[in-house]
Amino acid sequence: MLSGLALVLLAAWTARALEVPTDGNAGLLAEPQVAMFCGKLNMHMNVQNAKWESDPSGTKTCIGTKEGILQYCQEVYPELQITNVVEANQPVTIQNWCKRGRKQCKTHGHIVIPYRCLVGEFVSDALLVPDKCKFLHQERMDVCETHLHWHTVAKETCSEKSTNLHDYGMLLPCGIDKFRGVEFVCCPLAEESDNIDSADAEEDDSDVWWGGADTDYPDGSEDKVVEVAEEEEVTDGEEEEAEDDCTVIAYDHDSFLHCIT
Repeated sequence: MLSGLALVLLAAWTARALEVPTDGNAGLLAEPQVAMFCGKLNMHMNVQNAKWESDPSGTKTCIGTKEGILQYCQEVYPELQITNVVEANQPVTIQNWCKRGRKQCKTHGHIVIPYRCLVGEFVSDALLVPDKCKFLHQERMDVCETHLHWHTVAKETCSEKSTNLHDYGMLLPCGIDKFRGVEFVCCPLAEESDNIDSADAEEDDSDVWWGGADTDYPDGSEDKVVEVAEEEEVTDGEEEEAEDDCTVIAYDHDSFLHCIT
């Protein structure tokens, strides 16, 4: 009787041990991510304290392929089962970028689009749907496209419905940073009463490019390229490398950093 009970308990324990968690990031304080800025050492998110840290080897910089980014994720997170990568939806500002061979890192920040290092079996993002907003999705089994492609699909679909894209996530991975679909949330356009329409405010903000969805471009083009003006102090005769080969590419209200390698 006791031996039979022991076998049942052993079988239950074994089944529990073999279970794969649905969320590969469970128990982590932050999602594993990596970020790059050409000319500086790569950065990665410390999943235990949610802080960005420089490349642990002190040698890795600016990776040019998605396969290379996936491999780098696997190198900096050896304890996690990294299976894919995808670009983050929003840019972030990261401080303390280091140069190879330099002991001190500058506190000057750079705006970049990180790559999320996906753990385990793919699980689609849980999107919040605010009041009066709609959850939609599109899948194409004959298509295998990038994050940028599906972001454009989601944004154009919301625009056709006279709404704004609120949030989105990838569906059905079919390669490294490639997917067969997108889920997204469309929200109503802001009421005109919510906008500042006083003449004084318009005059004060005349020199500011907000990059909003309602921006009126004189040439009819919605895609604008804005150069990033980097300002870093030069101390003790130190000669900084040129960083004007990096640009923020703005599509309406969304911005993406592109560094020419």
